[in-house]
Order: sequence, then C-alpha cells, then structure tokens
Amino acid sequence: MMKTLSNDKSYRNLSERLQSKNITGNMKGEGLVQGGIIIFDKAGVARHAYREETGSEIPIHDILLAIQEAVRDEDDVGGQQKE
Repeated sequence: MMKTLSNDKSYRNLSERLQSKNITGNMKGEGLVQGGIIIFDKAGVARHAYREETGSEIPIHDILLAIQEAVRDEDDVGGQQKE
C-alpha cells in the first residue's frame, strides 16, 4: 500500500520544524526532493556521505567530525604527522 504525504510521520515532523522556524512555502514543485552531503579529501576520495532524511535535522556535529577526520587523515602520512 502506498503511503500518502498527509499520513507520513516524517512529513508531519518536517511541517512542524518549518513552522517552528517560521519558514513558509507553497509545497508546489519539487519541494520534497532530497539531497545530502558528501565529504571528499584533498585527493577527491569520498570520505563520508550523509543522505538527507525528510523531517530530520542535519547532524551538524557528525558532519563536522567527519570533516575533521578527513583533514586529520590528510595530515597523517605513514603514521607520522606532517610538519
């Protein structure tokens, strides 16, 4: 059975979050297209990916940790820190 947006808990959560932040919109077009974040290292290797979930906050803390890890690993050469 196909779920409708009006019955979807994540849609209700999204609506509540938007209202609490005083964000308005008309819900026309591609307003529910999901995206995400991919963190690459300097060599262009994908190190972390976050897929957006409708109604959920972006985990900023986790993303910042992933960025710090990618930078730290770039500075780590053969187990030794670059100087």
